[in-house]
Formats: sequence, structure tokens, C-alpha cells
Amino acid sequence: MRLRYRSWIVLLLVTLGGNAQVSVIVDREVNAKLGSDTKLYCEVKTPDIISQVTWQRKLSPNNENFMTYSKGEEPMHLTPFGQRVKFLGNGDLGGSILIPNVTLADQGTYLCIFTTFPGGTKEGEIHLSIWVEPSVEVQLNPVLSGPNPDIIAECVAFASKPAANISWDTYGLPHSSTETPVQHSNGTVSVRSQLWMVPSPGLNGHQATCLVSLPEQMYEKLIHMNITNIQYAPQTVHVTVRRVKDDPPYIECWADGNPTVTYAWRRGNRSITDDEAQVTGNTLYFPRGNTDNNGLYVCEATNSIGRNSKSVYLYKYSDATPNCHTGIWITVILLVALVISATGYYYIRKQRNHFCREEDDDEDDGQTGCGLQVLEEERQTGSGTQVLEEEGQTGSGTQVLEEERQTGSGTQVLEEPEHFADAQSNLVRYG
Repeated sequence: MRLRYRSWIVLLLVTLGGNAQVSVIVDREVNAKLGSDTKLYCEVKTPDIISQVTWQRKLSPNNENFMTYSKGEEPMHLTPFGQRVKFLGNGDLGGSILIPNVTLADQGTYLCIFTTFPGGTKEGEIHLSIWVEPSVEVQLNPVLSGPNPDIIAECVAFASKPAANISWDTYGLPHSSTETPVQHSNGTVSVRSQLWMVPSPGLNGHQATCLVSLPEQMYEKLIHMNITNIQYAPQTVHVTVRRVKDDPPYIECWADGNPTVTYAWRRGNRSITDDEAQVTGNTLYFPRGNTDNNGLYVCEATNSIGRNSKSVYLYKYSDATPNCHTGIWITVILLVALVISATGYYYIRKQRNHFCREEDDDEDDGQTGCGLQVLEEERQTGSGTQVLEEEGQTGSGTQVLEEERQTGSGTQVLEEPEHFADAQSNLVRYG
């Protein structure tokens, strides 16, 4: 209960013996929460003799007496409502009462009346207001993902008095809201607030807060929630091939989607038998001893909104496949052979040019020389160029280096084969 202010009602009594001042002190505005025990304060300041205290409710057309008290006697409860009320005064100057478990029907105007001698009756007026705390509920209804704003959540403040204020906090994300009040016959009001946002898959899991308040009653309630009602088909499917030491490889598949995603595996265009692999949830396990794992494996992720898939092509190294160290030695040997060949070619050419120059000294300038013949032969046969071009075409050393960079020595993802170009697949080699 909150008291707004206390006023003094000062009444002037004129008696035969002279002037006497009577003051009735009350809490003129009392704001009580529904169900609370509420005190209506009333006191008189007077030198006169107090003969009786009377409490009334202002009703139409006539006020209703519900309690009286005379000093030295028990309080008289005159109505069913009066039976609920407890008298707190002492019969001298105090006349306060207590209304237990106030209801909406208790709201109204009350009169505290003192009968004095010889001054007569003087009264104080109290207005009792009942406020009702709302019952707050947050509702999340399924909504399909899309580019346009939609109702993401609803926050409802049921049967409050006065009507509740509702606002939203989406922690930096853009939003808007609409509020709809509903008036009830007992004076309470329900308010429904709808939160509007763009229902993207990324919004799922984001937090939002509904704030309900009754400012005059200093009431505030926060309802935190996680947005989990955005529905969308499985997004990008992730497939990972794993292997622990010498155990057979296994394949994991995962995709984000709402509702919950389920997974199914197949090998190429057919189902996988129990002898080939075991499916546990989103994981495909190969049994030990099974050497025929080569092939295309497809993981299909599905929920009630849609489906998506990803494939991977497994290829196991044969025993004859050279390892990384063997490849390096082959590369070194080929490079050494290439250097020796180039050195020998350069030496033979140098010796031949020297021989031709000695022979040309004895011949006329117009005759065909050895040097010219060599040049012609080079142009015709391209002996030196041919060697270099062959090396560039075959690229024996370079080819090995590139092959080592691409294949490596363990399990590694390569570009998919041409006949699987239409599938979302990777080539995985392991050994």
C-alpha cells in the first residue's frame, strides 16, 4: 500500500462556553495492491469528549454505515463488509481500521466520522484505489524465415489495473511493436504486445526481453526469452572425414536447421548395408577389416521445412603408391639428371663450335660454313630447344613436385572427379 498524501481537515466548533478547534487527520488517497491488508488511517485532534466513531462507505443513493465504536464497548459490525474490517482505534483519538485481503469491490470512498460533545460530528474522507498486478506471459509461435518483418513473439499482460505499459529490448537488432488493449467488466485491462522483426535464420537463438510496467505503482517485470521459433530448411551441409590412429575412417555430417535436422546416408545412388558401414545419428562408421571403402558417400540433411545434401568421395592409397619421402628422392634424382644433361649438351656444343671456326678459316665467306650449318640444324631440328621444351612439357621434376604438393602423404581433400561435378562432393584420399 502506498499513501499519496496526508491532509488535515480543520473544523471550527463554536460552543456556548467559547471556541474549540477540531482537526480530523486522514490519508485522503490510499493506493492498495489487490489482496493486501490495507489500513485506512483516521485520527482526531480535539479537546472535546468523543462519544462515538462511525465508518461509512459512500454509495448511491445513500451512504452505508458498516461499523461503529463507542468507548468502553466492542465495535459493532453492521454489514457483511463490516464483518471483515478490524477496528484499530482506542476510542479516544484514534479511529483507524484495517481491511484484510482487499478486493476490487473494496475500491471506493470512505468516511471516518467522530461524534464529539459538545461539538457534534466531524468527518474525514478517504479514497481507496485498488491496483492489480498483471499476469505476464510470453508466447512464441512458429514463423517461417523470410525477407519481410513478421510477428516473432507476443508479450501479454493479463488483467492489470491500470493498463500495463509494454516495451521490448532486442539488444541492438531493429524491431517494432504493436499493442492491443482489452477492457474487462471488473475494471482490469489486458494488453497484448506483438514484436515484429525480420525472421532470418540468424535470428534464431537471439535473446529478447519484454518489459512490463505500471509506473504509478512502481511495478516492473522483465521477461527474458530466447528466440527459437524461426523455422528454416537445413543450411549448408558440412561433411568431415576423420580418422584416429590406425582405426578405420569415419564421416561426420552436420547442418544448421529448425526444426531439428535428421540425417540419412547413401553410397552413390543406393542405400548402405550394415556390412559396409554403421550409421549412428549424423556419423557414418566403417567397420575394421573392410577394405572396400572407395566410393561416393552422400549425407542428406532433412527437416519438415526442406532438405539439403553434401557428398564426399573416398579413395584409399594402394600399397604401391610412393610415400612422401620416396617422391622427394625421385625429384632430386631427376633434377640431378637434368643438370648433367644440360652440362653435357653445353660442352658438346662448345667443342663443335670451336672445330667449325678452325675449318671456316680455310674456306671462302660465300661458302656454307659449319657454323651456319649448325645454326640451320638447330633451327630445323631444334635439338637444344627440343630438350628444353620436352622438359617443360613433361615437367618430370616439376610434375613430381606439384604432385607431392597436391597429394601429400595423409588424408587430404582434392578437387572432385569430373563425373561428380554436379554433386557437392570432395575427393578424400587416405592410406
